[in-house]
Amino acid sequence: MWRGQWVRREHIMRTVQPNMVGSMALKRGIVLGPNVSVNVAENRISTGEGGSSSSLLRHSLLYFDKIEWPTNNLIQIGDPEIDQLISLGVAQSTKARLDLNGNWAELYVRAQFQTYQALASDKDYVWTIGQQANILNGPQELLEDTQAFEIELNGLLPTPPSDIALDELLEFKAKRYDEYADLRIKIDEIADAVNASGNFPRAKDAAVHRLTQAIEAVQKVSAETWVNRVSSSMKYSFNLKNAMVEYLKGAGFASTFAAAFHMPALAIVAGAANAARSVVSVDLKTLVKPKGLPDALTPYAYLLEVEREFPGTLKKK
Repeated sequence: MWRGQWVRREHIMRTVQPNMVGSMALKRGIVLGPNVSVNVAENRISTGEGGSSSSLLRHSLLYFDKIEWPTNNLIQIGDPEIDQLISLGVAQSTKARLDLNGNWAELYVRAQFQTYQALASDKDYVWTIGQQANILNGPQELLEDTQAFEIELNGLLPTPPSDIALDELLEFKAKRYDEYADLRIKIDEIADAVNASGNFPRAKDAAVHRLTQAIEAVQKVSAETWVNRVSSSMKYSFNLKNAMVEYLKGAGFASTFAAAFHMPALAIVAGAANAARSVVSVDLKTLVKPKGLPDALTPYAYLLEVEREFPGTLKKK
């Protein structure tokens, strides 16, 4: 039994349930997998040192309601931290049935994609694929090109240092759930603004302003709590309905989309050293997505890049 588990279990289980804010009541889940790297030139996917990425795992634990850690029938990588989270009910593990096709490392990515598609019918959670990467990685036969929109928070999101104990992080999340839930809701409002065919510029401006306030709140509570913080960037990709893609193109938004949503550097929350690179932007662009997504507004990829990482612990109040 890990430290503090027996004391905090009931408290943590209560806090992972979402607050009811407006109509945004669905919980958010992220499908992770072991460390992998992709060599496009050699058409090869290889594993890292095994287990989950500590940065991505802790980031996901803080910003999502539940973590999915797929396994498969052919080969598995154990992770004691995932086991801890499963025992607390904040993670789950689905077993994917795979054929031995491709190299061993590729199996983990196939399991991730297969599990994501299986969870599409979940009525309680909105799921997305999570990777620590700049672009969505996966076998070519499982991906297709698409016109999607991508929300990018460049250098703005605080991520817990990789050596913070999970029980300490869960305790922090229990105290500050509202701020992180509100950030997700404000990201959803950006998606709604893009998906609406009404007053596009005004809806966009209001949604971006509210998102900025939510980012500032998350920055504030992390600065008050962590001795050291990790600066990270996030890209969140959404599948658009085909009709909406055609509408945006026909309305001339394709060429001005980025300019319409781009906003100045957030020097207040990012700090002067990172202000030049710290922006919120939304682009309509050609991306890859998993095959078989419904013709609907659907988040499908959450990509994290860690800018800097320092060892650190939570402050003792």
